[in-house]
Amino acid sequence: MASTPAMSSRCYRIALLAFPTRLRSRYGDEMVATFTAAHAQRRGLSRRAGRRFAARACFDTVGAGIGARFGSGVGPPTGFGRGKVRAAREWLWLELGADVRAALRTLRKEPVFALTVIAVLALGVGINGALSNALRAVFLAPAPFAEPERMVILDLTLEQIGNTDPPGTMVWSYPKYELLAGTDDLAASPIAAYAKRGVTLTGRGNAQEFTTEIVTPDYFAVLGMPAWRGTEELTSDQAMLSHGLAQTLFGDTNPVGQEVILNGMSQTVAGVAPPGFRGLTGIADLWISMAAVTRVISPSLIDNYQGHWLLAVGRLRPDRTLEELQAQMQAVGARVQDAYEWTDTIQSGTARSFEEARRNPRARQAVAVVSAAAGLVLLIACVNLAVLLHARMRGRQREIAVRLALGSSRFRVARILLVEVLLLAAGAGFVGVGVASTATRAIARAWPQSFVNGNWNLRFVDAAGLQFDLPAAIVTFMLAGVAGMLFALLPILRVTRTDVAAAMRAGGRTETGRDATGRWLVAAEVAIALVLTVGAGLMISSLGRLTSVERGFDSRNVLAFEYVLERGSVEAEDAAMFHDEFVRRVRALPGVVNATLECGSPLDGHCWITAVRRAGEERWEEAQWRGIGVHLVDEEYFATLDVPLRVGRLFNAEDGADTPAVMLLNEAAARDFFPQGNALGQPITVGVDLTSGEDTAEVIGIVGDVLYDSPAEGIMPEAYVLHRQEPGRSTSVLVRAAGAPLELLPLLRAELAELAPDVPLTNARTIESMGIAQLGDTTVVMRLLAAFAALAVLLSATGVWGTVAQAVGQRRREMGIRMALGAQAWQVVRQSLQYGLVWATGGAVVGLVGSYYLSRTLTSLLFEVNPTDALAYTSSALLLILISIVASYVPARRAGQVDPAKILRAE
Repeated sequence: MASTPAMSSRCYRIALLAFPTRLRSRYGDEMVATFTAAHAQRRGLSRRAGRRFAARACFDTVGAGIGARFGSGVGPPTGFGRGKVRAAREWLWLELGADVRAALRTLRKEPVFALTVIAVLALGVGINGALSNALRAVFLAPAPFAEPERMVILDLTLEQIGNTDPPGTMVWSYPKYELLAGTDDLAASPIAAYAKRGVTLTGRGNAQEFTTEIVTPDYFAVLGMPAWRGTEELTSDQAMLSHGLAQTLFGDTNPVGQEVILNGMSQTVAGVAPPGFRGLTGIADLWISMAAVTRVISPSLIDNYQGHWLLAVGRLRPDRTLEELQAQMQAVGARVQDAYEWTDTIQSGTARSFEEARRNPRARQAVAVVSAAAGLVLLIACVNLAVLLHARMRGRQREIAVRLALGSSRFRVARILLVEVLLLAAGAGFVGVGVASTATRAIARAWPQSFVNGNWNLRFVDAAGLQFDLPAAIVTFMLAGVAGMLFALLPILRVTRTDVAAAMRAGGRTETGRDATGRWLVAAEVAIALVLTVGAGLMISSLGRLTSVERGFDSRNVLAFEYVLERGSVEAEDAAMFHDEFVRRVRALPGVVNATLECGSPLDGHCWITAVRRAGEERWEEAQWRGIGVHLVDEEYFATLDVPLRVGRLFNAEDGADTPAVMLLNEAAARDFFPQGNALGQPITVGVDLTSGEDTAEVIGIVGDVLYDSPAEGIMPEAYVLHRQEPGRSTSVLVRAAGAPLELLPLLRAELAELAPDVPLTNARTIESMGIAQLGDTTVVMRLLAAFAALAVLLSATGVWGTVAQAVGQRRREMGIRMALGAQAWQVVRQSLQYGLVWATGGAVVGLVGSYYLSRTLTSLLFEVNPTDALAYTSSALLLILISIVASYVPARRAGQVDPAKILRAE
């Protein structure tokens, strides 16, 4: 803006163009003369003052002119409707607009306060906006299929005779599912069964491992998912590809009619699934029919009535109910029991809704707990906002008293203050959207696998669906607005009820000793922060105990990967010899310390869990068979993993398919099955029709316990069988590396490709990463609770500091007089410390009580930790009190530095 009077007047005349012509012609010259006189007066003080005045006057003139032109205007309204609209525009611009402009000017003078409020509120609403996606995903999101409310899961149930426990559900073997599928007038139609398996695809570049769903004919009809291209009706020599796999293999070319080689068998592509569809497992790359199982997978899956591997799903008929279907399933279970009788066990059937089956109880509880914690963070952020607003409003009492004395109504003053808060809330909403978007991506990356996978190949919540969208943005903005208004009302109502005369006489000073609002708010902050801190402490303690569970082997620098020999291939003719030759080559690679074979790997479950029918001289009936985990290994397994031999001997090169069957047990199995301690040399019979011929082996050694399940499940009895005595086409290879294990992958792939070009190396990962994945859900919940607790502690410390600082600032006169009368500085500091400490301690006591009741919601997420763990409660309370003391000390020390002479002179 030009500083000369002529230039300023010219700019002001330009600003007057915003007014209607009739107003400008009548009052324009007078307004210019008034402006010129006022500008000259300001310019006499300084050129800078003149420039600022001219800029402000021009800006306000333009605003007033627009209001006059589009608000009330000149002359009477031409109609009732236009008059109301014009009046509304006038109110918006002249009334509310003036409040907004005044609020912006006020906040611009206090940028630290404004930025603090926006940052605090944005963190609270942003975190909750992000978690609203997770809440919707696990509680509200429907299944992505047509009419999911009509879909049902059909279960086989087992009930032990004489056992009062509820029957357990299980999946179907194919012969038993045929009985279900042959039921007349079933309330669910169509019905289908499915399961997932890994297949090797060759003939399209390098051999690759993909996941296939084996399905019965009505699978796609049940889901209401027709083929995107081609047909979903599959014969024994056909396959259907996912949209992604079709793009990968064939690009933009139509793949229908093309050939793919699955496990060495030729299959014709019959169709392509719709984009995004990955089946009920959520990870399917292709689909084959049940008729193709004997060619592509294994004939035993179809013939074995004891091999339970299929999940049955159906769709209720429009005129039938779930209760009717459940009654019919009991009759189906009776038919299964008659056809395939199990001793001391009653087989039956039941049905449940698909939505119920998709529920992941642990994911729901974890998300509910974390969301509740995020809600507490928002609550403490709002309380902190109330503390800041309360302190600021009390500091503006003289200003508000002047406004009221000059004729402003209390409603108008409250409206101005509320507009300031809403502007801050709007700013927090914008920033909160960014926080929520970032937090949503972080949650999707950290989403534990246990929250994704369901029971027996039924997908729960896919982390890919956790995306920040418009509903989440709306939730974030609504939270910001509601929180801002709710926690600003009390300070605004209190300050607008100010006694005008008392405020004017006191010159803005008030007695804080009679106003406990700020202290109650501080106590509330500390109480809420303590609840979060106790919860985080319990989860940290639980994670510590989980990680301290003894694994029984050295997991450092161990790489695990898998491969499967194609059925009917040259390599599969003598699978054991191929496995031994490949591992021998791996051991010779540079950087490899040792390598071994297993049908699985530690921390990743068992090859299978079966029954022990005989141990030494003791034999059990079928109903009394004892469970045991079985592992197929080679002679270097225990040396590679550093598992100790307790007694006896290990497998050696002389043990093979032509020698007597031998077996190793872990210590848990030896204790359970041979309590007298005489396991060596004893016969043991393991398995239920798992092998052809004799399945009794001699125990030749006892080895240390190894953890194969999650730490929470612990050690179970394990049996080790030499892989040459139980050969199989699929295996896992465990490689102990001298350095970083993953750096060996190129060498390992090259070695496998040289031996078998069509066999892909798959599922490569380190044992350490598997251990981390096992604790994924506990780790995520712990980290989120710890982050929320740290944020809550920081906010509560800010509240304590702000309240004590406010008290010190408003009692400077009292402190100066006390020190003039002989009080020591340390006494003043102690009193100020007590001001914050007493209320923080009271809040801690309330927080301990709240933690006692709320921490019980964490019971199922804790491992060997009591929800009322005294250490977590005590350490959390002491931490909050210590931080409150530190937060109080800084303003309290300033209280001891008050100069009595300056205070008295000011009075």
